[in-house]
Amino acid sequence: MTTMQNDPNPKPKSGGRTKLVVITVGLLALVGPLVLLVWLNSDYSDGTDPTVINPTRPPVSSPQTGRSAASISVGDTKRIRVGNPASRRDMPVFITKEALIRFLRALDQNDSAGMMATLPETFRVDDYTPVRVVDSDSIGNGLYNISILLGPQKGRTGWVLDIDLRD
Repeated sequence: MTTMQNDPNPKPKSGGRTKLVVITVGLLALVGPLVLLVWLNSDYSDGTDPTVINPTRPPVSSPQTGRSAASISVGDTKRIRVGNPASRRDMPVFITKEALIRFLRALDQNDSAGMMATLPETFRVDDYTPVRVVDSDSIGNGLYNISILLGPQKGRTGWVLDIDLRD
């Protein structure tokens, strides 16, 4: 009868902790460059976010078109445009202005639970869907009430930001 103490060639114990470290480092090596790539391709890689609600700010200028919110008028026909081509090909339209404002405040505070709480108050619209501007926020925050002109959501109204509307 031999015991582990008498074994002349003891086998090293397999380290579960070592495997965990190797797996973690491997995942970081794979995910890190992907996160960097997404960040570099985002519309706000400079750290600014034009969606922040601030009643004193002037109308924002769209990075894609260079036009200000002042060039959008009630009655204009525009197209919904997703800002980041690498993102989804549809975007949420908020059923109420209040829901959009709650979402933007949660976004400003990095409150993911607050952002998720507003999702039931949205419907999705495909990229390039034509819309008509029905109303605007009287404060000048760049919030617009739109009516969907074509597609599965035709006839519905909702609220979007000025940067989501293109000619």
